[in-house]
Amino acid sequence: MSYPYLKYSSSIEEEPNLLKLFIDDSEVTIETNEPEQLRKTMLCMDGTKSIHTLAAENSYSQNDFESLLSQLKSVGAIEILDKNDTLTVEPQDFAKICRQVFPQWKKDVFTMDFWHHLTSGQLSISSFAGWMLENFHFIEGATKRLSLVTATSNKNRKIRELFSQHFIEEYNHQLFFLKALQRLGFSKSQVLNHTPLPSTQAIINHMRESARTDTIAYAACSAFLESTGGDRKDGMLFYDALTKHYDKEQKGIIKPLVDHAFLDEEYGHNDWLEKVCSCVAVLDKERSDEALSAAQMLVETLKMWTWDMSVHYENIPFEELTNACRYR
Repeated sequence: MSYPYLKYSSSIEEEPNLLKLFIDDSEVTIETNEPEQLRKTMLCMDGTKSIHTLAAENSYSQNDFESLLSQLKSVGAIEILDKNDTLTVEPQDFAKICRQVFPQWKKDVFTMDFWHHLTSGQLSISSFAGWMLENFHFIEGATKRLSLVTATSNKNRKIRELFSQHFIEEYNHQLFFLKALQRLGFSKSQVLNHTPLPSTQAIINHMRESARTDTIAYAACSAFLESTGGDRKDGMLFYDALTKHYDKEQKGIIKPLVDHAFLDEEYGHNDWLEKVCSCVAVLDKERSDEALSAAQMLVETLKMWTWDMSVHYENIPFEELTNACRYR
């Protein structure tokens, strides 16, 4: 039997008498008198229901539904899984799938208003400082979650060695952000006494849960985070914009962040997922699906985190921010 599923890289926008499908960097329009019904039908395509079941549940004739599936598959919106297929996936194929969906997911996060306001100088100095404080807390937790995933990988010596090395390389990287915050006007004790936002803690908890659950899930989440800074040119444009708008007195506030980015690049973290996958002979499809879902949940949490920062720090005076901060 055949089971259709909507691709991770597809998103749907409903308009009068049509649906717009956004697939990777392409836009496809489907004209229909019932856009709401078609959208609902497409969202039911999750790979767990057969073509026959989906047609019946959504009031399609078998021929009409198969014609619809053919159209959706031709534009790259869906795939159709044959349950007679093997239930395993090549690890490097899984890595390729992640690399295919990461660009759209990055776009979902970094096209939010907060990031445009950050790089165009529209944020207050408090919001800029808040962004650095939350990054400090997240990076501070790296060694804790890396110790968890190292323990989880105890049955695969090669993966354990990779995560052990990653632990060493990431150790104390929060000090880059501490140095930047000190140049901005914070004392060390003020930074350490600051309480992270709930959404920052949610990201930390999600990464720890992935680390405890499965090494591949953690590697997928980690790879998405590393990919957000993977382009040196874009990264330097980002840091140049921060320097222009938030370091007008040339205190070198952004320099530690640039040093951190260069160090990560030197360590070769941009192909981290491929390195982990090279240590695995084969992946169960269920395991790869769960790993990809973990990465997608991270993306949703990052969107919540972005919104949380934009709201919380917007109207806080900088003088108040330099004191121990309690959320809510």
